[in-house]
Amino acid sequence: MRNILLTALFILLAATPTSAGDYGGVWKAHVTESMTTCEEIGRDKVGEYTIEIFQSEKKVIVQAQRPNVRYTGEFLADDPNAIHLNSTYEEDGGYVTELVDMFFENGTTAHGNVVWTWSDGLYTCGGTYQFNLKR
Repeated sequence: MRNILLTALFILLAATPTSAGDYGGVWKAHVTESMTTCEEIGRDKVGEYTIEIFQSEKKVIVQAQRPNVRYTGEFLADDPNAIHLNSTYEEDGGYVTELVDMFFENGTTAHGNVVWTWSDGLYTCGGTYQFNLKR
């Protein structure tokens, strides 16, 4: 009976995700692909950017290179190396909403993708971009 209980406990512990790593700090972001349906509005064109990640246990804030643009979110319960973030901010007479999925491969590399929309209340458009991170 004891062996069965120990085996069951081991299986439960093995199936439980480990805690999130420490990913806070300054990261170099490289946008690798960017697409938009907006005529004059785009988000993070292909190129290099700098971001800063602030982490408190499972909660995360990412400060973008652009002033007043912060993404907030948390690590996913079933994957301690994945974060879902979002941000809404004013730009070009409307509001941009960005949904970000970020996946840490280790303490120095990550990748992710973004789906964003812009709207002024009458007109709506949007796009996507992919990125890699290095610390």
